[in-house]
Amino acid sequence: MGNWGDEFDEELKKDNRVKVGLLLSFKSMTMVLDRLIEETRECDEKYPKNELLKIWASIMVIFALLFTFTYSVFAIVTVLFLFFYGYAFVKLVKAWNSFRYSKPLFWGITALGILVGLVLSNLLRGVIFGL
Repeated sequence: MGNWGDEFDEELKKDNRVKVGLLLSFKSMTMVLDRLIEETRECDEKYPKNELLKIWASIMVIFALLFTFTYSVFAIVTVLFLFFYGYAFVKLVKAWNSFRYSKPLFWGITALGILVGLVLSNLLRGVIFGL
């Protein structure tokens, strides 16, 4: 029994945390969310919460840009993109719930984020389109 259990699995020694940078593509967002759900073994108050919040912020910025250009003929294209990023948002909600983080916090910042995005998009739309 001498050295039983003294060796460690090399995979466990590695830091397998998924790092999230700037994400603009809904495909990369969904792929990173899938990786976070599948590969995160331990979650605490900071990880993967901070990574999920980075993805959330990316989605809110994209929503604000899409809200800005949802005007007249452009609405045909932007509504399609809103659908795809909405899908990424739904996956984010599922990931947030799977890690058992605060639902009221998430929905509170989401409501505030969408409200700020709508206000900013109306201001930008006025500047861009001269409304």
